[in-house]
Amino acid sequence: MPTSQRSTHQSFRLTDVIGPTQPGIYRVAGLDFSGAKRPAAHLYWAEGEFTVTRARQRLMIRSCMSGAELDDRPTISTDCYPVLVDRMLSQGEAWVGCDFPFSVSREAIDPLTWKEYLLSLDKQFRGPTDWQHHCRKKLAGEKKRDADKAARAPWAPTNLRLYRQTYFGMSVILAPLLRENRAVALPFMLDRPGKLKLLEVCPACRLKEAGLYVPYKGRTPSHRRSRKRLVDELSAITMLDVQTTSNVRRRMIDQSGGDALDAVLATAIVARSIRFRHDLLHKVEQNRIEGFVYS
Repeated sequence: MPTSQRSTHQSFRLTDVIGPTQPGIYRVAGLDFSGAKRPAAHLYWAEGEFTVTRARQRLMIRSCMSGAELDDRPTISTDCYPVLVDRMLSQGEAWVGCDFPFSVSREAIDPLTWKEYLLSLDKQFRGPTDWQHHCRKKLAGEKKRDADKAARAPWAPTNLRLYRQTYFGMSVILAPLLRENRAVALPFMLDRPGKLKLLEVCPACRLKEAGLYVPYKGRTPSHRRSRKRLVDELSAITMLDVQTTSNVRRRMIDQSGGDALDAVLATAIVARSIRFRHDLLHKVEQNRIEGFVYS
């Protein structure tokens, strides 16, 4: 493969793929997803509007809820994925940031295209452990994508801490959305008017880029103080005018796992990414197979 196609950073500088944002109101959402055995308890979904005028760009986060609340059954502890997919499709032409890997290193995918691989996961493998073993065999261990390296993501998609999140994110969220033909995953696919736009985001990478990464997931007073500080600094972290309702603000601070805060950060990252030239990112062959981590 030519060097110019091997890595996003080798083909473009970040400034090359950023352009002006067209004025308008964009529906945006963010998903924090863990692939846990009890998904409803560890999944958070945020929604808002990104308003762009000639004078300003403002992100308003109007709601942030758990997977259980999506289904209107607060005690649910079983499978909420179909409800989540329906919720995502109900957004229409919205931009959605998902906090899980959309792909793996290309050696594990060849000779299939990314979409063919994605849609075949549930037929090829018995579950996440079977899939992880297969990937590690083909990759001779654990291997980060070029996208992971460029974003300075902490782990490869098949890492022990991440593989369930990767597998279930691809097989039970992305695959159903693409089968419906009402969504596009960027930059694997070209943007299409009227389609739901799906982007892989990394809240931890955004915090690190902003120089504000601190331990914030936990139940101690120190963790809560860290969450409050990050909520107070949301505009500085994202370089956007970020506003939230009082309920969303309280949830971001009070939810000890940091999932609510991550869902809001995912929403803010996708608002930042609306100005990207996704068509240019799509031209890089590696991005059409391994993807791009937006932060």
